[in-house]
Amino acid sequence: FSLKEQILGYDYFDNHLYVLFGTGEYTYNEFWLLKLNLTTREEQEYVIRRIIPIDLADFQVSRDYLIFSGQVNFRPVVLHYNFSSGLIKVLPGIYGQKSELIEVNTEDDLETFNVIMNEKGLGKSQTFTINTFNSSGEIIYRSRLKPDLDYSLVEGRSTRINNGKQFIAGTYAYRKSKYSRGLFIARVGT
Repeated sequence: FSLKEQILGYDYFDNHLYVLFGTGEYTYNEFWLLKLNLTTREEQEYVIRRIIPIDLADFQVSRDYLIFSGQVNFRPVVLHYNFSSGLIKVLPGIYGQKSELIEVNTEDDLETFNVIMNEKGLGKSQTFTINTFNSSGEIIYRSRLKPDLDYSLVEGRSTRINNGKQFIAGTYAYRKSKYSRGLFIARVGT
């Protein structure tokens, strides 16, 4: 860790504060992570090797892993880092030319996380693809929300209702427009 490092983000999980340091975007320099137990004041340090020069947008912590999301060559990418093994990998099904990362969220009680993408289809309509991964970074479910031909999905967020059903709520637009015309709610999965 050097003085050239800057704080790239922080997260809180299970009474621990995680602070991520790095030297900026589009480099192969390592990330440096500080894990601080807020009860005992014990700290742990992790050096995480960047396998690609990611322009980091967000990172999230769960039980035994970190999720990094951002862009490489102006395309979305999500990385999974396992604390136990020290391995980092690029998640499949994310890196697309005509796609945009909408949301990455962890579901700690289910030991899964979701990656929601906005993808341009034929005729410039925009659909959402929801990828659900397990805690090892393996894809376990993929779903696609396709609006009628005259509409595009613009923004959205996922949530689970008390019975465990996953829903996406967001805005839609008319044809290729990026301006919202209304709201939608859709149930994902079975």
